[in-house]
Amino acid sequence: MVFRLNNLMSQEDSHFIRNSIIALVVGSLIYAVITSSWLRKIPTAIFSFIKHIISLLFSWLSSNIVMPKWLICILLILALYPIFKLFKYIIKIYKKTDQTLNKPYNEDNIFGVIWRWDGTGDWPRFVMPYCPICDNELVCQEQRKDFLPVSLLYHPHFTKFVCERCGVSSDELPGDHDNAIERVEREIRRRSRVSQRETKTVVEPNQGESSASG
Repeated sequence: MVFRLNNLMSQEDSHFIRNSIIALVVGSLIYAVITSSWLRKIPTAIFSFIKHIISLLFSWLSSNIVMPKWLICILLILALYPIFKLFKYIIKIYKKTDQTLNKPYNEDNIFGVIWRWDGTGDWPRFVMPYCPICDNELVCQEQRKDFLPVSLLYHPHFTKFVCERCGVSSDELPGDHDNAIERVEREIRRRSRVSQRETKTVVEPNQGESSASG
């Protein structure tokens, strides 16, 4: 048993000595690499390489290049084409905006159907409903919620405007035909006021900018 204990102790001592030697060698190698002169030159070499690349790129961009005239014409055409498209698009938007501002307000989709009238939005006259699908004139239908027939004694609860071809109908408007038409006229005048207010808000800043520039 004493022999086996001595054998184990000798093995542990040999492992300790071996590990110490390996650690000493590895540490010496790491120290030698860190303190070597070529390793300290790596940042300088990288900086010099980047500087050289930048100088080559700058010299290439600033150098004169001989090109045939036909190639120059092609490049000019390719450069002018997107500018022309952009200019055309701006003109199209300007014309569309101008037409929208100058177009008389006498048609709109209100309560689910198309309404057209004479005059302006401030004072609509002869308001008529049309189908938004087939553009057919709509028929007025006065109805009651209790399904009793409309008469002098039983006034209609609501009015709808129905297309005889497509079956499209407007929203239910309270009251009889005259009440429904009056409500549509009020909505037309309201939308006209809102549109005029928004147009005035857009035009006034543009006039201020033009007077400031002048």
